Amino acid sequence: MIRRVNSTERKRIPSSAIRAEILGGSPRTFKVEWKNLKDQFTSHQDAEVVLDATGAGSEIVQRFEFGTIGQPMTPKLVLDKLAGENIRFTLKVIDRSREKIGRILGIAENIRPVNAAKNIPEGKQGILPIEPCDLGEQLWQLDFHDHEVFLLVNKTLPTECFRNEPLVVSMVYPSIIREILTKACIYEKFEDDYGQGGWKALWVRFAKKFDPDMPSANERDEGTMSAWIESVIDTFCRKFHLKQSCLTRLGEMP
Repeated sequence: MIRRVNSTERKRIPSSAIRAEILGGSPRTFKVEWKNLKDQFTSHQDAEVVLDATGAGSEIVQRFEFGTIGQPMTPKLVLDKLAGENIRFTLKVIDRSREKIGRILGIAENIRPVNAAKNIPEGKQGILPIEPCDLGEQLWQLDFHDHEVFLLVNKTLPTECFRNEPLVVSMVYPSIIREILTKACIYEKFEDDYGQGGWKALWVRFAKKFDPDMPSANERDEGTMSAWIESVIDTFCRKFHLKQSCLTRLGEMP
């Protein structure tokens, strides 16, 4: 019988202790380095070390097996199942003992690789990384992961227009903010951002810049949270003059 494991038994491995680097090529290759795993899991030398790679806009998980803590090995590091710019890695140390097989002993999540050509985190584009995808006739949609939200953009469109084109920004971003905050604060009932990571905390902190008076815990219901979200959006639009930017851009068109 496999024992159900309490997540508090897992050891958090700091992602800062792991460096992954995308080297390029077709398909892309990468290299990865980490420190002191053997010292952190001295009593689990038979534990398996794996690295899971995921990409925005895809449910595929590509796994790379690095042997065990005591007998490490390096597999072929080729990202031949994942496309797109925004690759993220998760390192797991997995128990292989018969009584507890499959238990995660240690984990490091949301590891952003470095782009070797630019020496910057790959896909790092502020609070909302953009990923070109095949969306059919849809122009954009949001892709929610544990630690980030990605803006998927139809690959037939230039992604820069979702950053710099006033018409697109003014018409799209209020809806993006509304969808993200509604999911975080109403559907998933996120309460506060104190000392927390993940996309919900990140976006609540962002929203509080536009309206710091988020309803207190005992005041929160769908109505009060919806009103606060609309206040955030209204302030965002006024701060960046979205209506005037849109009108000015329309006036420039032939």
